Amino acid sequence: MVLLRFSSVAAFGLLLALLGIAAHAIYVWANNEAVPGWTSIIITIILVSLFQLIVLSVLGEYVGRIYLSTKNRPLYIVDVVESSVTQ
Repeated sequence: MVLLRFSSVAAFGLLLALLGIAAHAIYVWANNEAVPGWTSIIITIILVSLFQLIVLSVLGEYVGRIYLSTKNRPLYIVDVVESSVTQ
């Protein structure tokens, strides 16, 4: 389950990277120092990767929960069984 949760953390990290790169790209574009096309390509690549990681993390969570629920474990464990026979 830890590896399944890692994709959610990676998606959040990628979101932070996207915000940082977007802020830098807007700053460079405003100062007319940008290479034509670089900003749109990089932001598009990161957005697509972010979308893929989010979808994989949601799918992984569902598959992980289905796997855990199909192990045929009991719903509860009885610690002590008391006899209810009356005399």
